[in-house]
Amino acid sequence: MASTISILFFLASFLLAPSPLQSADPDPLQDFCVGLINATESVNGFPCKPASAVTANDFSSDVIAYEGNTNNPFGSNVTGANAMAFPGLNTLGVSMNRIDLAPGGLNPPHSHPRATELDIVIEGTVMIGFVTTGNVFYSKVLRKGELFVVPRGLVHFERNIGKGKALIFAAFNGQMPGTVSIAPTLFGAKPPIPDAVLSKAFQVGTGVVDEIKSKGHTASITVINKCPFQIWPSAAPNNGHAVLADGGFHLESGHSRLIEAPGNWNGRIWARTGSNFDANSWQPAYQTGDCGGRLACNGLIGTPPATLVEISLHADKNTPSYYDVSLVDGYNLPVSITTVCPAELAVANEDGEVVACKSTCLAFGADRFRCRNEYGSAGKCKPSVYSKLFKDACPWYFSYAFDAPSPLVSCGVTELFITFCPAKWSDGGDNQYEPV
Repeated sequence: MASTISILFFLASFLLAPSPLQSADPDPLQDFCVGLINATESVNGFPCKPASAVTANDFSSDVIAYEGNTNNPFGSNVTGANAMAFPGLNTLGVSMNRIDLAPGGLNPPHSHPRATELDIVIEGTVMIGFVTTGNVFYSKVLRKGELFVVPRGLVHFERNIGKGKALIFAAFNGQMPGTVSIAPTLFGAKPPIPDAVLSKAFQVGTGVVDEIKSKGHTASITVINKCPFQIWPSAAPNNGHAVLADGGFHLESGHSRLIEAPGNWNGRIWARTGSNFDANSWQPAYQTGDCGGRLACNGLIGTPPATLVEISLHADKNTPSYYDVSLVDGYNLPVSITTVCPAELAVANEDGEVVACKSTCLAFGADRFRCRNEYGSAGKCKPSVYSKLFKDACPWYFSYAFDAPSPLVSCGVTELFITFCPAKWSDGGDNQYEPV
C-alpha cells in the first residue's frame, strides 16, 4: 500500500506540472532558474541565481519532511514548499504544502488565487470541501491514499474527523499559489475594514464584529539584522501557540522582515549563525542555534548556546504583555528590543539607535501640548495624536498632563522591533563589529 501511495503522490505532482500548451506560470526560457530569494527586485518571480553557483542541493529540500506543530487553537499546521521556501521551484510552476491535523483539527476556510490544488491523504480520515462561485458546497470524506481536487481560487477547508493524527500533501500547479484566509482577511486587515461594512455584510451588530476582531488581534514583530553578516532568525512557540514564519528564515545583513503574531502569542525568538548546509548529512547546519539542520525550524527549539528573546503577548490590554532577553541558554549575538516611537520624538545615541522617546511637550514646547496658558485646564487641553499612541500601548500610564489612568499595572504591546547586533560589539576575540 505504501508503494501505491508513493506512486499516486508523484503522479499527482507530474500531472500538475505545466504543459507547453497551457500552464499557470509562463514557460521558462532556460532549464531552470533557482531563485535569489533575498533579491531587492523581482518581476513575477525571483531573479535567477548564477548558473555557476547552482549545486544539486538547490534541487532538493526537506522543508515538508517534518511534522508541523499543531498545538494551536485550530489544531493544524501548514508547511509550504513553494518558491520562497524551496528556491529551485522558481519559474517551474509547481509547489506543495504539507498539512498536519491534530484530532479534530481544522485548516480553516481559505483560497489559493493562483493555483489549483490536488490533495492526497497520507494518514488519517479527513473531510475536504469547497464552495463554488454559485454557492454550491461539495465535500468528501477521504482516507489514506485517496485524492481530492480543489479548483483554482475557490474557498475550501480540510478537517480531521478521525481519532488520530491526519496528514495531507497538497500539490499545486503554481510556484507561489498564494493563500487568502477568509476570517483573518476580513477581520484582521490592516488598516481594518470599517465595522459598519462588516456589520452590514454579516447582518450582525458592531459589538459582534468587535468581538471577532479581538480574537484575531495581531502584533507586529519586525526582525532587523544589523550584523555585518547573514543570520537565520528562528521562532519557537510555547505549548499551544502558533508557529511564526515557518519557525525560521534567512536574513541578509542590513535587511529586515515583518512577522505578524497572534495577539496572545507566547514563545522565543533567536538567530542562527554560520550556515553549512549539506543535503547528504543530518549533521547540524548552523554553527550556533541549530534546529536539526533545517531552514524552517517549524516549532523546534534551537540548540544552545543562543541569545533568546522571550515574548508573552496579550491582546487584552487589561492583561500585561512581557518581553525580555535571556542568557540562560548562553549567548551568541547581541540583541535589543524596542517598541514603536514616532521619528520626531525619538532620541538616538551616537550610533543612531533609538534609546528613548520624548513627550510632545518636551519635543515641541507648544502650549497645547504642555497644557499651559489658554490650554491650562482639562477642558481645553486634550489628548494629541502622540499621547493617544502611548495611551493605546500603555493605558495605565499618564500620557499627558490631564490624563487620569487607573493604577499602573503594565503595558500592552502591538509592535516590537528585534534588532540583532544593534551596536558595536566584540566576539570575544580580536574581531570588532560595527552595526550596518
